[in-house]
Amino acid sequence: MKRFLCLFVLLTLPMTASAATSHLVTAQRAYQQGLFLQRTTGDLHKALSAYDRALEAATDAEDGELVEAVLLRRGEIFKLLGRPEELQTTIAALRKESGADDAKLGPATILPPECDFVLHVDLQKLLASPLLSKIDLKAQIEIENQDLSQIKSLLGFDPLNDLHTLTVGFSLSDNEAMPVEHWIVRISGKFGGFNLPSLIKAKKKELENFLLKSQTIQGVEVTVFRIPLDQDPKHMQTVGIARPAGDTILAGDLRSIKRTLAAWAGKAPGLRANAKLMRMVSHLPGGTSFWLAGNVESILKKVKEKLGKLPMMPDKLPQIEGLLLTGSLEKDLDISATAWAADAQSAGLLGDLLRGLAALAQLAPIDEPLVKKAVRSIGVATKDLQVSVSATLPAELLNKAVEEHKGEAITKKVRLRMKIGEKRTLGFEGITRINVVDPDVADVQPAGTDKFNVKAIGKGKTTIKVIRRGKPGLVVKVKVVK
Repeated sequence: MKRFLCLFVLLTLPMTASAATSHLVTAQRAYQQGLFLQRTTGDLHKALSAYDRALEAATDAEDGELVEAVLLRRGEIFKLLGRPEELQTTIAALRKESGADDAKLGPATILPPECDFVLHVDLQKLLASPLLSKIDLKAQIEIENQDLSQIKSLLGFDPLNDLHTLTVGFSLSDNEAMPVEHWIVRISGKFGGFNLPSLIKAKKKELENFLLKSQTIQGVEVTVFRIPLDQDPKHMQTVGIARPAGDTILAGDLRSIKRTLAAWAGKAPGLRANAKLMRMVSHLPGGTSFWLAGNVESILKKVKEKLGKLPMMPDKLPQIEGLLLTGSLEKDLDISATAWAADAQSAGLLGDLLRGLAALAQLAPIDEPLVKKAVRSIGVATKDLQVSVSATLPAELLNKAVEEHKGEAITKKVRLRMKIGEKRTLGFEGITRINVVDPDVADVQPAGTDKFNVKAIGKGKTTIKVIRRGKPGLVVKVKVVK
């Protein structure tokens, strides 16, 4: 046994050292290139790109001193370029404590700095709002052939009550077939009963072709899977799931998991090193229920390329670098979006465009008073390079939508057991719409007023949701056997 352990250590240490050395060499080369571009040729934009590559590689190499040196040089460039907000966020990333920014980032603090977009949702705040408390979410979950009690038993926690926050970060690629290159999800909550090995064991048949192994990253056990991509099932993606603390679960592609755990361990700056995103996050108001921050420059460039081919499009379109969307759901739903323009001309163009659209909306013939009230709440403001638009959806309008939704509430279940090829006719008063979850198992056809035929197609289980006018909805659970 001792010989085996010695052999294992001798084999793995060189590979680990080799990977770390490779990242370190890449980081040092990019850093030296950045210094040359900054101090010799004076090309600050190319120097910044080189420092970005150096920061990424130095983070992978877990070289804290080099990360600090790269951040210092980035700070110098932001100062020379006259970008004070990005300079301040770089300074914040240099400091070991950045209380104000960390408070705004919350769980997003540890996300990888190369994220293009970050979404954060305070699930507890949303569910506690007067509006969502009126919706029977349990019934909605069970519509999709899911028994909430079974989900609780399988996961070891209640997904409706024990989830506190959801934070998602992702970066984009130039490949339109697979636009998301890297992604990470952080879930915070009460997960006392969550046991991933037990969950894997319970789902052994479903996971046996995807489960690879477990590995330890930054002292945290990570379970690794290989899953097919939705966009291209022939290609697989390596995904990791980790639980670095009792109240935190991470899931994402393996590269993002490694970088997130490095920030968790204090060996990488995390999202604070993303000056562009931090420029937006620093403007987050308090008490938001959700927010989305993103570098939209590359996306808008592609959109403009397509729109530019359309007739009557203006020659000059606003250049937008970043976007911050925030929402607060309490009595009313308050929504605000702020865009950061690349220059004063773009800010002016965007402000004029939004004010024009708001004016058109307010002049439109709207009969519904509550909708008219919401439209009149739209406001547009411009400050320096920031253009903001805000609106309030009044509680009365939201409550009306919820009351209409109650017509879809499920209060009764009907169960059918059928053989393949069998047909049955069902009738319920006031039918307005019928939805079938899996038509390959059973499908429906109209059979007259308030009636429909159910035909068993293939072996399996499915759910038929029946929406009724002015009455509670129904769910038909269908099991088809040979």
